[in-house]
Amino acid sequence: MNRETIYIGCDPGSSGGFVILSSSGEVLDVFKTPTSAIEYQDALKKYSDFDKYRVILVKEKVHSQPRHGGKANFTFGHTIGVLETALHFMKITYFDITPQSWMKYYMMKKDKQETQTEWKKRLLVKAKLTFPGKQVYLWNADAFLIAFYAMQVYR
Repeated sequence: MNRETIYIGCDPGSSGGFVILSSSGEVLDVFKTPTSAIEYQDALKKYSDFDKYRVILVKEKVHSQPRHGGKANFTFGHTIGVLETALHFMKITYFDITPQSWMKYYMMKKDKQETQTEWKKRLLVKAKLTFPGKQVYLWNADAFLIAFYAMQVYR
C-alpha cells in the first residue's frame, strides 16, 4: 500500500491553529483551532482516510499557567480535552512536543528581556521565512513551524 504521508502541526490553544503539509512540503490546509468535536471532525475527516494517508500529527504540549486564572485554565483544559477526544475517535495518532523542543530545532529561544509580543513576532518572522508567499499570521505561525518540524523529524 502506497500512502501519502501528511504532516499536521497543531498549536492547540483557542487562539492557535492547524497547518497540514504534504510530504513535499506543500501547504494542504490551514485552519483555526476548532471549538467542538464536530468542528474537528469536519476539519480533519478528509485526512483520516488511512488507506490514502499516513498521518503524522504533532501537537504542542502545553499546560495551564497560574497567571492565566481559573476560568482561562478551565477553558484551555476543555479545549485540549475536546481535541484529544476527537483525535481518539477519529483514530488519528498524535505526538506531543514541548515548545522548547520544536523551538530548539529552529535554534530559537525566548530572551529573558523579550516581551511575549516581541517573542511571538519573532516566531512569525521565522514562519514567514520558512513559508514564503503563504498566509502566515500570528495565530498560525506556531502551527506552520510545528508542521515543518514534524516533516523534518518524523519522516
